[in-house]
Amino acid sequence: MNDAITKETRLTVGLDVGDRYVHVCVIDVTGEIVEESRLPNKSAALRRRFSLHESLRIVLEAGTHSPWMSRLLVDLGHEVLVANPRKLRLIYQNENKSDRVDAEYLARLGRLDPSLLAPLRHRSAETQEDLAVLRSRTAWCAPAPGLSAMLAER
Repeated sequence: MNDAITKETRLTVGLDVGDRYVHVCVIDVTGEIVEESRLPNKSAALRRRFSLHESLRIVLEAGTHSPWMSRLLVDLGHEVLVANPRKLRLIYQNENKSDRVDAEYLARLGRLDPSLLAPLRHRSAETQEDLAVLRSRTAWCAPAPGLSAMLAER
């Protein structure tokens, strides 16, 4: 970990989340990059890395892993912004697109103007579980397409 990172400094962290790794870019209040790293996409690795600091502003894009990851980071005491990827043309149309560059752009947008991220809020874990149960019940009870046509009398 970089010695330049202290608890007194307000830092913004951009996380580009992949299935196997999370690319991290940490910038300070002046916009200087103070750390770039890569972590395994595991809760233990994130907990180990981010439990060392008081409140950080952490920015990540909405995706497969963002619900559990954002809950974990909030539980560690951080401000977490989940960016709407459809609103981030700067990232998805970038010709120099890479995980490292994406993490940096997320950090810079989060530092300058979080409203540009069009942040969204994930459902709680309990609500997500309830919704999964309701969807499975609906799928189980819904008739198969075309079944009523096959059973109808002519």
